[in-house]
Amino acid sequence: MGMRGLSTPRDRTVLAGLAVAAAFVAWVLTGAGSAWQRTVISDFAFPPVVLAAFYQGWRASRNAGVDIGTRRAWRAIAGGNFAWFLGDSLWAFYEVVLRQHPFPSPADAGRGCVSVASATRTRPIPPPGSSAGPRR
Repeated sequence: MGMRGLSTPRDRTVLAGLAVAAAFVAWVLTGAGSAWQRTVISDFAFPPVVLAAFYQGWRASRNAGVDIGTRRAWRAIAGGNFAWFLGDSLWAFYEVVLRQHPFPSPADAGRGCVSVASATRTRPIPPPGSSAGPRR
């Protein structure tokens, strides 16, 4: 089962995410900006990229060419990415608006969910071209 006959995604969110990530890396390498500017930019650079990852995972889960196990796995991955987005957004609020650096904070819970959600649901995804069912 798994994913059958899927084409490579050609979506603007992928290109936008890659562009933001490349611009951020280039900016970090130049060392431009004051300490406050670096804080603000680094806090707001990642939530849109993670939101794009959520969208792509959700979109993959809605593909008619995937079986129910793969669909559930993609939804779990999308949910983990959405929790990461919420955590990063909350951290940006703490740092930029409240000017606090709490640790641990509720933002850490959101960031941690991506690993848990991905790890719990990726096991049933069979390799492409495999006719094997979910592994036990």
